[in-house]
Parts: sequence; C-alpha cells; structure tokens
Amino acid sequence: VGGTGSFYTYYGPEEVKFKSLTTNFLERDLPKVMPALGLGDEPVPLWWTTDFILASPVGTPAAEEKWIVGEFNCSCVGLSKCLAAYCQDDTPNACYNDISASDLAEADVYGSIMGAKAMGIMTKSKMGGGTPGVFRVVFLRHGESDWNVKNIFTGWADVDLSENGKLEAVEAGRMLKSAGFKFNIVFTSVLRRAIRTAWTALMESDNFSMPVINTWRLNERHYGGLQGLNKAETAAKHGDDQVKIWRRSYDIPPPSIDHSDPRHPCNDPLYSHVPKAALPGAESLALTVDRVLPFWFDTVAPCIMAGKSVMVAAHGNSLRAICKYIEGMSQEEVLDLNIPTGVPLVYELDTNMNFLQKYYLMDPAEVAKKLQAVANQGKAK
Repeated sequence: VGGTGSFYTYYGPEEVKFKSLTTNFLERDLPKVMPALGLGDEPVPLWWTTDFILASPVGTPAAEEKWIVGEFNCSCVGLSKCLAAYCQDDTPNACYNDISASDLAEADVYGSIMGAKAMGIMTKSKMGGGTPGVFRVVFLRHGESDWNVKNIFTGWADVDLSENGKLEAVEAGRMLKSAGFKFNIVFTSVLRRAIRTAWTALMESDNFSMPVINTWRLNERHYGGLQGLNKAETAAKHGDDQVKIWRRSYDIPPPSIDHSDPRHPCNDPLYSHVPKAALPGAESLALTVDRVLPFWFDTVAPCIMAGKSVMVAAHGNSLRAICKYIEGMSQEEVLDLNIPTGVPLVYELDTNMNFLQKYYLMDPAEVAKKLQAVANQGKAK
C-alpha cells in the first residue's frame, strides 16, 4: 500500500516496482528473522505489515538494495522523518545519509518504542514457550555457597549462599528477564542455597505469582563421610584420582554414614516426612539419578508437556542427573559434564520430550571460565 492521507495505491505481490524488495524480504530475510524470533513455524504475522522506504540510489543492484523498514503507518510516530532517504523521480540518488541527525534520532526513538512494544506483546503471547512444537525448560544451579568458597564437600548440608553467590542469583534473574522468561511453575530442593537462588532470580526477573515447589528429590548428591571435609585436603591425603572417583564416578559412592551419624538426614527434622529407608547415607551419581528421575517423570515433565513455562533451581549433581537423561549421555560422558553456578541453562525439547539443543543465557567465554572453575574443584592443587 502506498500513499498518504486519504489517497492510497494498492500494489499486488507481483508488482514489478517492488519485485526486488518482495523477493529479498520473503526469500532472504524472513527465513533468518522468523526463527531468530522463535516464530520459525508460523506464517508471516500481521505486524510485518510495514512501511518500506528505499534508501539506495536508483539502479543499485537488487542484492545490494537497502530499505528502511518502519511499522505500519509510520508517519503517525515519526518514522516519516526517514523520507529524505526515499528514492523518487526527483531524488533518484537519495540515500540513508541524507537523513538529518535530528530526524534520525527522533525516528530511532519512536522506532525503538514500537519495537519494544512489539517484543513485549510477543513475549506475553509466547509465555511458557518459544517456537511452536518446541518445549523449553530452564535449569539453574544455585549460586556459589559458603562451602563452595571454602572448597568443602557440601552435599545435603544446608549452608547458605556466599555474598558472591547472592550476586550470581541476582545476575541470573537479570538474564532471565532480558530473555523474556515468565514462569508458570518452579521446582527446587529443600536446601536454602537453591531456594534463595530461586527466589532471588524470580524476583529479579519479575516472576512473582507462580507456585514454587520444594522437594528433597532435587537435593544435591549426598557425599556421606566426605560431607564437611575440605576437597583439596582430601585430595592431598587420598590422591586426586581417588577423590575424582568419589566425586565423579558414576556408580561408586563415597564412604557411607550410618543412622547414628548427626550428618545422616534421618536425624534432620527437615526430612521427618520421608521414610528413613529412602534417605541416603551416601550416594553415587547413579543413586542420585535413581532419586531424581521419578520426580522428573511424574511431576516436572508433565508440566512441560502441558505447555507450562518451567524452571528447575537445584544443584550440580541433581541437574546432571536430569541432563544425562535428556541428552542420552553415557555414564562416561556425564562424568565430564559441569554446570556453572548461577547461570540459567535452557534446554529445548520436541513434543516427545526429545533433546533438540541447549544454551546458556551468558556469553560463552564467561561460561567457559565458570566451567573451568567447577572442573578444578576437588584437586590437591
């Protein structure tokens, strides 16, 4: 549609005058733009009804043409300030640089407002999902704890976040907000470091009104007799290889503690509702998987499959248990899987809950640094 005021000219999709624009926009640009917006499987939405202003001189090769794209009826919100770049019969060499700095600044302000509004509408309408037919779930390992700082085996010990861990939780919330996540339900463990991380990240991302479900099944792996010991000192005493076996072997648990040990969860009122026989004195990753996956199958996965937007805020090993299952990792592969503290990890799954892809909401270089720090834990030096 062309024209202003009450006089308009209507052009069909085969209009020669706009052939290069139509071809480039539909065949070159949209296949990239739509998936980037999480709309890859949808038809061209109404908000692509826009104004296009040619900003390249007449005669520019079609593949090199540049068009200024404004929302529908741009003259109402200031994007008409870009008309100085429109190539017409009397201005065949008009280009982007002909727009004055003040006009361009005003157009940018209004264009940014409209873009933000459009993204807000899309985020609201997409609450709980992205691309149709693709489920998303966010995993968040708790922020750095006091015992992480001291390099102590923590397990089920209910220690709090360090000051840095609290900042990590705040930053996690900001990342979630920037990515537009609005959650319908959140799951976490009964340990305060995971709970505080969840609460903080939710508040920072403007998520307030969803239920938060706590369960002991999402607790960290129980480290048995190692719990409360310094990792580096333990490695120096027993050797790095032995500590790695205790920490990262799939099916060899660390030394177990019995019911008389104060560290055994049967002596903690927090677990008074759980049968003693179900509470561990020590766990391998295999035993952690056995504890975590029933909750995933019975509670978390059904919420995801119902289209709910879900976050699981838990611990390194309980999350590794879920990630191993989702990705179909071997026992050997999961030993090298590290999850950094306080960084939202997004998994995308198809309608059958099969793994599609995963990504962190943080710059890859920063993620790599945090992953290396996790990998170095438990070494003598």
